[in-house]
Amino acid sequence: MQKRDTSDIFRQRLLALIERSGLSRSQFATRAGLDRSTLSQLLSDVNVRLPRTETIARIAAGYAELERENYDQASEYFRQVGDPLITPKFFQHWFWRMTAQLGLSQVWLESGDVVKAQSEAEAFLESALSTANPYLQALAWEMKSRIAIAEQDWNGAHKYVNQALEVLEEFEVPVAAWRVHATACDLYLHAKDDKAAETHRACAEAHILAIANSFAPDEPLRQSFLAAAPVRRILSNRKTRNTSLAPGLR
Repeated sequence: MQKRDTSDIFRQRLLALIERSGLSRSQFATRAGLDRSTLSQLLSDVNVRLPRTETIARIAAGYAELERENYDQASEYFRQVGDPLITPKFFQHWFWRMTAQLGLSQVWLESGDVVKAQSEAEAFLESALSTANPYLQALAWEMKSRIAIAEQDWNGAHKYVNQALEVLEEFEVPVAAWRVHATACDLYLHAKDDKAAETHRACAEAHILAIANSFAPDEPLRQSFLAAAPVRRILSNRKTRNTSLAPGLR
């Protein structure tokens, strides 16, 4: 398949997804964690540049290995995305490089290396704040909150998650919002404030269902998303509350 054909198919599927969402292009861009200029370039019929598939594949593989708790292999996939000798710069490379930074933060946190997690998360936060992207900024603060939880720095954890919530008050970004509210739920469970915890859990659930319903019913990505362990945890706690703090929401 020629590059032009691939670009056309990608653009048609993206346009169909926007139409099905019922959102304006500006609203869709915000919810997807993209700036409007990026979405415009992706939809342009004169633009045939797309993210390198091997880069996206490495990030997907990194998260798959993280799910299996194969931390060494996961970190290697994420590291390759940030290595210019392995992954040369390309269209929107900065976004995927930062996504890999977030992945590395999760690897170190879940493997128990809080020092490395803190270092990677600081770099990710600095990068996120250098952009105008609310999706990245919300996830950067949420990651800082999870690391503070691991360190039992409860004041810091609340401070960071509140920073993430402030981003969400200004921008509607469901893909990041459900994660932020899930972490806020954990914090309030620890503080034994069940009412506040349930409020955030319900918010996380609402965002999860909004994301799921943005896909066609038979779309495989919909089922994969709903089957993810962190998502199942939120949905399974609708009636019965788990009063134990999660070791690390993904």
